[in-house]
Amino acid sequence: MTRRQRVDDLTTLALPEAPALAPDGGEIVYVLKTVDESADRDTRSLWRVGTTSGAPRRLTHGSADFAPAWSPDGKQVAFLRGAGGPAQVWLLPVDGGEPERLTALPLGAGAPAWSPDGTRIAFTAPVDLRAAPGEEDQDRALRATEPVVTERLDYRADGAGLFGTVRDHLHVVDVQARQCRQVTDGDWHASGPAWSPDSARLAFSATMAPNADLVFRAPAYVLDVTDPAAVPELAGLADGVCDSVTWTGDGAALLVIGRADSAVGHAGLLRVPLGDGAPVENLAAALDRNVMLARTGYSPVLPQLIEGEQPWCSACGTAAALTCTRQPLTAPALPSRSSRAPGGARRASRWAGRPAQAPPGRPRPRSRSSSSPPPPASVRS
Repeated sequence: MTRRQRVDDLTTLALPEAPALAPDGGEIVYVLKTVDESADRDTRSLWRVGTTSGAPRRLTHGSADFAPAWSPDGKQVAFLRGAGGPAQVWLLPVDGGEPERLTALPLGAGAPAWSPDGTRIAFTAPVDLRAAPGEEDQDRALRATEPVVTERLDYRADGAGLFGTVRDHLHVVDVQARQCRQVTDGDWHASGPAWSPDSARLAFSATMAPNADLVFRAPAYVLDVTDPAAVPELAGLADGVCDSVTWTGDGAALLVIGRADSAVGHAGLLRVPLGDGAPVENLAAALDRNVMLARTGYSPVLPQLIEGEQPWCSACGTAAALTCTRQPLTAPALPSRSSRAPGGARRASRWAGRPAQAPPGRPRPRSRSSSSPPPPASVRS
């Protein structure tokens, strides 16, 4: 005989979060959130399980391990560990061995993103513009208690609080050399990075305009990380809003969730060509609703390239099938929720869980990972 659940039962629940699919599709690494009732806190550790069979196995024994990301060869997992201080990027051999810390940044690091060739990891990290080289922790703590003086409206954000002089900027770690360098700088925030297929460039959005707090614009930028002297170059949407960004399979264009202007309205799935002067194309123009945006408390659902070239996008309960054969992408008629693949079998798109983010160009909260609910199933026609 079972009993009704009680409030005390909440501390016994173990909840999976942020699943990361292995490159060969055979395994998943995920975050398991439990409750340490005696310490009155949530704990998170990494677990591993097969996609078709096998029992889950624990990978890490930390109390604040989250944001896992597989290396392209499937041999390592990069993740964030936040126990005892700001979260840092760690590296774990999947088949056995102790995790190794890759970063030691004063204010911590953001979710890791592997380059396709597996040689580098990119991420955003908070940087204090007033910090002096080699300053001590007590100097930072003292500055954090000072009054915040601002002449702009974007001095704070929901879920992130007051920014002060802290800005999010892109960093890159050389995995073999174990060297980390900051690749962007300035009085603006950079969004999460997306690697180009050739592992040479990063795409991201940023609010660099002096009046971006009055007329919100977040264009897309591209940075050549192979050149230490390179600066971000405007890729498109100069007067628009770029939220989530990724690349097409051939690297000739960006796939952006956002708008080509800053007007109030639905966000689309935009194809932003690079360098050929072609116009921006809304691949989800036929969709009569928002393409899901990344916001604090929500899980951003980026378009996922499957079978090399075909992107899929889940948007508020409707699956938008978009075709690409190394030519400009087009949006055919959208299948209904009840559509089925040939032969009557329902086909779901591959989904990669990502941590929740704040609006583009604004930092997200870093105290803990956010739960990433799975998006609606995409249906292949």
